[in-house]
Amino acid sequence: MNGRVLKSTGTWYDVLGDDGLHHKCRVRGKLRLEGSRETNPVAVGDFVSFEQEGEDASIDAILERRNHMVRQAVKAGDHQQVLAANIDQAVLIATVIQPRTSTGFIDRFLVTADAFDIQPLVIFNKTDLLDEDQQEVLSQAEAIYAQIGVRTVSMSAIHEAHWAEVFELFKGKVSLITGHSGAGKSTILNHLAPDQVSQ
Repeated sequence: MNGRVLKSTGTWYDVLGDDGLHHKCRVRGKLRLEGSRETNPVAVGDFVSFEQEGEDASIDAILERRNHMVRQAVKAGDHQQVLAANIDQAVLIATVIQPRTSTGFIDRFLVTADAFDIQPLVIFNKTDLLDEDQQEVLSQAEAIYAQIGVRTVSMSAIHEAHWAEVFELFKGKVSLITGHSGAGKSTILNHLAPDQVSQ
């Protein structure tokens, strides 16, 4: 049976099968390839084939990836960790203050998305906290990114009127969401998919 990986705990994978059911899967040993530079052979978003074995199942193959995004593995030297596969857009939740997201951090995100041919989106959150000077900084940044074809959106999670546009940006798309702790990722996810986040 084929399916898509929805969640990974490192050992177990939640796979939504073609039968519409969730399957608890492990990875067969042959997929843990020696010499591979990836610390995780299977990533969230992967389409896989698996075989049911009692209550659990085993992933025996990873189907061809349309794209994927990686980062340097923290404890594995020159190895890479696959963050996600087969995604439509990479979304950075950024903030001018509380916490500050530096332009260098944003630029590295954009370079990484471009390297893996993934559409980037930058959402500037917490705009209700900005004074006049900080709002000008944000406007200048948005103008610069617009010149290079990067879409940006400004919002405040406390203003209900902003959510309609945000919902449209995510509607029907598989998104990788990243950003500093405290930038508002969890708040946005809770609005977009409250049932899934609670699980």
